[in-house]
Amino acid sequence: MKRDNELLPFAEVKVLRRSSKYENCSSKDELIVNLWQVVEEMKPKLQKKFLWFLTGSEKIPIGGSKDLRLIIRKVDTPLDNLPVAHTCFNELHLPPYTTKEQLKDKLTFAINNTQGFNLK
Repeated sequence: MKRDNELLPFAEVKVLRRSSKYENCSSKDELIVNLWQVVEEMKPKLQKKFLWFLTGSEKIPIGGSKDLRLIIRKVDTPLDNLPVAHTCFNELHLPPYTTKEQLKDKLTFAINNTQGFNLK
């Protein structure tokens, strides 16, 4: 697998989706289905930012995305809250957004406006 630019190719997103664990929801919930559709539809540069937002790393592990252990948790917070990532645990907390568009807007805003530790 070519890793020249460390972007998330479509196949890696599929593997990441299959290897993720879910709390307070399941892989079949509309929120989760919408999440992965949004990630799959992202331009590669934004997918890279999503990976950094979620894990604190812009790079896929050497073994591929199957080696990432993501936890996606549906949280009972107001719908105007942004998604929150806990990079130490590769954990994403998602409010119970009711539409794909709402999820896309909030997730994109969170990804594009995160600061992290600036350890690049």
